[in-house]
Amino acid sequence: IPDEIPFTEYEKVKNNKNDYEDWYLGLVGFLGSFGAKYFGGYARHNKNDFTEQIQRGSIKNLKKQGAEVIIAYMHWGKEYEITIGKREDNMAKEMTKLGVDVIIGSHPHVVQTIKNYISKVSRKKTLCIHSLGNFVSAQMQDKNYNKMVGLMSSLTITKTTKGDEVKVLIGDIKNELIFT
Repeated sequence: IPDEIPFTEYEKVKNNKNDYEDWYLGLVGFLGSFGAKYFGGYARHNKNDFTEQIQRGSIKNLKKQGAEVIIAYMHWGKEYEITIGKREDNMAKEMTKLGVDVIIGSHPHVVQTIKNYISKVSRKKTLCIHSLGNFVSAQMQDKNYNKMVGLMSSLTITKTTKGDEVKVLIGDIKNELIFT
């Protein structure tokens, strides 16, 4: 049970599940750095056909299945670089266009930019944490202290329904640097 929820509140929710509206969360992960697999299936693509692969892949399927929030996990970026690459920036923009709500990245072993992307079509915002860095690290071979820092992030997803109007909001975003 998470520390933030009092036990009595947890019991209330657990025992009265039918009082709460259902909602659907879609999770998808991609190996963006090496471009061969995505979790939940297998796909082949190269650097130039990422857009086409994503459209044929999991994100569109999650939307068709009714996902109201989509979180993408990306294994991408160049190791030990604190700035994001053009390829990762373009991939995040494409996922924003496709309706992904949150992108969480890893692989560079250092903390990278946290950025909001905005879809030019829908004006919808996508939160992108490009790299969480290292949560636990034994990479102390040199004096690159960036490798000994990680990021713990949390957010709250809230769904409200008013008549036929449904809103899903992502907020209360918190990030805490940790020394590994």
